[in-house]
Amino acid sequence: MLECNTLSSLQNCLRAALISSHPWPDWLADVTGLTTVHVIRAVKTLRTDGLVRLDDRQLVIQNWRRLYDAAEFDPTYLPGELR
Repeated sequence: MLECNTLSSLQNCLRAALISSHPWPDWLADVTGLTTVHVIRAVKTLRTDGLVRLDDRQLVIQNWRRLYDAAEFDPTYLPGELR
């Protein structure tokens, strides 16, 4: 299991998932503790909003900053060395 506890490690985890042979919705659901159905619905919303796209079974994040904003991610809660 990959540890994803910072923004950069999350990006690396997602990149690792993209090149794996596992179906990404199942993998992402497992990593996040969500159902596969919820992941698929959330990704559909992200696609509609232009934040991600699917390229041949790969989930491609088109703009990390917009994705952070959409998720209302606030890195200030992280200790300084993890930002």
